[in-house]
Amino acid sequence: MASPDVELYFVGKGKLYLDRWTSANASTGERDLGNAPSFVVTPNVEQLEHYSSRTGIRSKDHEVDVQQSLNVKFSLDEISIDNLALCLYGDGVEVMSQGDGNVGAEAVTLYLGKWVKLNQRNISVSSVGIAGYTEGTDYEVDHSVGRIKALTTGAIGDGEAVNVSYTFGAMTWNYVEIFGRKPVQGLLRLVGTNEVGKQFEVLLW
Repeated sequence: MASPDVELYFVGKGKLYLDRWTSANASTGERDLGNAPSFVVTPNVEQLEHYSSRTGIRSKDHEVDVQQSLNVKFSLDEISIDNLALCLYGDGVEVMSQGDGNVGAEAVTLYLGKWVKLNQRNISVSSVGIAGYTEGTDYEVDHSVGRIKALTTGAIGDGEAVNVSYTFGAMTWNYVEIFGRKPVQGLLRLVGTNEVGKQFEVLLW
């Protein structure tokens, strides 16, 4: 088809998939990465240039390609736990869990205006107790994460050691270890779903 021609106009869209290989370079299957607002492929060629010195002004008389590379850049706006693991070089996603139970006296040192992590998460509301002190007046509790903070307006001293009692519920959460495995190696496939222009497929590995 000759150019110019409106039939050659292009409005690109597509679905992006990644087959992240194992450390032994074995396939694990192609996973849909979700919505990808941009996808850019940039070829790079490094050249060695030679200039003649036979005349008054040196002129280039030859060039040789010494290195070729291909840069692929894409963005994702669906931040799933699997995509987060990919961006952080995590070796997959681990599911963590805790059961429910009670803590009678967990030893904690509190600091004014600063959060201190308890051993458990998912703390039951109104279950936290510190002998001689009152929640909301002397200390504040982050029930979801499982933290406690001594209030600067309360009676708890800075660096004071206390015993905390509380009840906690069962829960699960996802865990990604940063740099658990790097670099990311695999097969990247872009399947075109263009509104305008011919359909295409890009395969990179």
